[in-house]
Amino acid sequence: MDVTLEINGRDFSSRLSTYRVEQEVTYPDMLTTMDGTEHYGKTYKRDVIYFSLFPFDDDTANQDYAVLTDYSLSVNYTNPQADSAEKLYKEMKLYSNLSAVFGLRSVNGKRYYKGGEIALRATMIE
Repeated sequence: MDVTLEINGRDFSSRLSTYRVEQEVTYPDMLTTMDGTEHYGKTYKRDVIYFSLFPFDDDTANQDYAVLTDYSLSVNYTNPQADSAEKLYKEMKLYSNLSAVFGLRSVNGKRYYKGGEIALRATMIE
């Protein structure tokens, strides 16, 4: 897969198993007229990145977990849906439950990757 995914300076690109970028669309303002017709105001759009990784060792999983749990994530990524497969830079937040994809080895306290999808969501609207 020829895409870029770099989170807080850590490159995940070579270990991607699945990868997609979707645009979340919300309509914060809606007005319903007397005839029941809904009229929407301005739409807000945000990129959401969904990805999973190939299996890897505990040390790598521990480092990945530490990066993904940062409060703010600076993400360089490719949007394959765009015409030019553009590379973008956005501030994002974790949008999925890391406990579902990372486990804890009780013996040594290190995390391991159980598999599953990780989601990141842009903090700013377009």
